[in-house]
Amino acid sequence: MSYNWADWQPATCRPDHCFCEAIRSGIVAQPADTWSNLGFVLVGLLIAHARIGRDLTREYDNPMVRDTVYRRIYGYALVLIGLGSAFYHASLTFTGQLMDVSGMYVLITFALLYSLGRTRKQSHFRFIATYVGTNVVLFTMQTTLPSLRRYVFGLLVIGLLGTEMSLRRKALTAIEGKWLWRAAGIMAVAFAIWVLDITKTVCAPYSIFQGHAVWHLLGAVASYCLYRYYRSERALA
Repeated sequence: MSYNWADWQPATCRPDHCFCEAIRSGIVAQPADTWSNLGFVLVGLLIAHARIGRDLTREYDNPMVRDTVYRRIYGYALVLIGLGSAFYHASLTFTGQLMDVSGMYVLITFALLYSLGRTRKQSHFRFIATYVGTNVVLFTMQTTLPSLRRYVFGLLVIGLLGTEMSLRRKALTAIEGKWLWRAAGIMAVAFAIWVLDITKTVCAPYSIFQGHAVWHLLGAVASYCLYRYYRSERALA
């Protein structure tokens, strides 16, 4: 198709800082970086519609296991990441950029709010209202101060890790920490690849193998590991 998104406001990475992959003409500007987002979509659907057996519910009595609402929000946050990032790399428009970063925010804010609230009972309404309100604020920030988007995301990640470390020190629950470390390790490798790609240190613009595409796929795997971490939690007597 010959559509080239010329009538849309371009992303702030234009004209020459949109990662390594060459920008093609047509409806999909960066094919590898676009289609690799299917990993997020598939993992998200798997989590959102996971079947939780009675044995698992008895063994792991936590919100992610016993409550469909949390699995659905987490899973569809991953789907939103995949679709938003795919649109961004297909169009390289400012709208696509907003969708891409908003997807990252809906995941990290879920993880942070879930970690803050999972050791005490809270209503679905309160959780969802706080979750939606937080992301509305972050979306507004993106439209007014787009240059801060990555720094804010980094601060949210630090907040999540700090919350998890605090919960572990208090020993309020038993949880399989190996899944969190796997997620963190995978993301560390993915981030290193992201840096090599965006700085074009390792770069083959027309190859189907793109570092940023690998970042997407590893991010999907890390997101599944984070889900397994939450799912493994047991309440202590």
